[in-house]
Amino acid sequence: MKKCCFAALLVLAVLCPAVPGEAAVRYVTQSGAGSMDGSSWATASSDLKGVMEAAQSGDEIWVAAGTYSPGTSDPKNTFLLKRGVKVYGGFAGTETDLGQRDLSNVNNKTILSGDNKVYHVVTGQSAAAFQSARLDGFTVTGGNANGGSDYAFGGGMYNYRSSPTVENCTFSGNTAEKGGGMYNYRSSPTVANCTFSGNTAKFLGGGMCNEDNSSPTVENCTFSGNTATSGGGMCNENNSSPTVENCTFSGNKSENGGGGMLNFNSSPTVANCTFSGNVAEVTSGGGMYNSSSSPTVANCTFSGNTATSYGGGMYNSYSGPTVANCTFSGNTAKFLGGGMYNLDNSSPTVANCTFSGNVAKQGGGMYNENKSSPTVANCTFSGNTAKFLGGGMFNISNSSPTVANCTFSGNVAEVASGGGMYNKDSSPTVANTILWGNTAPVDQGPDIYQDAGTLTLNHCVVRKYDTAN
Repeated sequence: MKKCCFAALLVLAVLCPAVPGEAAVRYVTQSGAGSMDGSSWATASSDLKGVMEAAQSGDEIWVAAGTYSPGTSDPKNTFLLKRGVKVYGGFAGTETDLGQRDLSNVNNKTILSGDNKVYHVVTGQSAAAFQSARLDGFTVTGGNANGGSDYAFGGGMYNYRSSPTVENCTFSGNTAEKGGGMYNYRSSPTVANCTFSGNTAKFLGGGMCNEDNSSPTVENCTFSGNTATSGGGMCNENNSSPTVENCTFSGNKSENGGGGMLNFNSSPTVANCTFSGNVAEVTSGGGMYNSSSSPTVANCTFSGNTATSYGGGMYNSYSGPTVANCTFSGNTAKFLGGGMYNLDNSSPTVANCTFSGNVAKQGGGMYNENKSSPTVANCTFSGNTAKFLGGGMFNISNSSPTVANCTFSGNVAEVASGGGMYNKDSSPTVANTILWGNTAPVDQGPDIYQDAGTLTLNHCVVRKYDTAN
């Protein structure tokens, strides 16, 4: 009988190995407390890095107010966000329920700092998933990704094939070659209710850089005062098509393209966002720059953005975005396309949009060049100004847009032609459209000026139309 019992127990031991430690809440304070085993606030650990690395899947880590460092003796030190682990900041250090945490209390501010001496302040572990890995309630600052290879990317947070949830966080004062605030490579994190401010990238994506099939969901976030050579606020490239909703991009700067956002071979969905006061200091796309990309942009406002060259609000090259229910107002391009610039077979669909108060030397509202033939429907062009040609719209070099159910009024070509629309070697089709009350010098087409090409007007109301012949 004893032999039978022993055999049965042996079988159970083989089939049912020891159960790993049960999921638990671990507690961390800046100075620690008691035995510092991290099992309660009264015995909180002071070693956040160690607690995060020792955590098991299913664990939560609660972190009280204070400033925490991963250690600066080695620039590779980082806070590792492990698979299946949720790390919460913003506690006073007395809470017994997560719902008691008060993130609005500035006294609960919880800072993860690299002190400009580590490459990545936070690193998402490979294969971390948004459902189970979480960083929530922190300010991430002082990352300095100035090393080689991967250590040049993601000063604030670096995700390589990692897609955690990041919520209620601020990324500020981080630097890198790419992705000053956050860098995602083949990663699609969920980023919500976060602020990216004052981050810098030497090359791409001052606030965030998404590369190589990275398509994060970014919701209710603010990108402000970030700088980069390209993509001051955000850069998306190589088939990276994030969903960006209810976000604000303001006061970001780039040297080359995309003060607010740059898309290269990527087609994000951008909805209910505001792009304001962003600057492309040397070239184009103050608000957004699209190259070989076809984003969907809906219910967005582009206002007060500036490009030194082309496309104050939006620049499109070899791109065909869908732009719907958007407002382009008060944007400026030093040369071409104050509101929008379309180049090289860029033929966006622009519907139910307003272009007002935009300024450029040519094409105050919109400039279409080199076989760029957008479809423009149910739009209003009013109060736009061109120093020379095409106050409302300028079409050149076989650019033949279809314009339907639109209104052009109060646009100005100050010293040359085409207050409402100027067409050079282009053959637009204009239907059910009003062009009235626009301004240009005498006999220079206050409403339309046609220079070569064929203009087709169907059921339109045009006050004054002049030709070059």
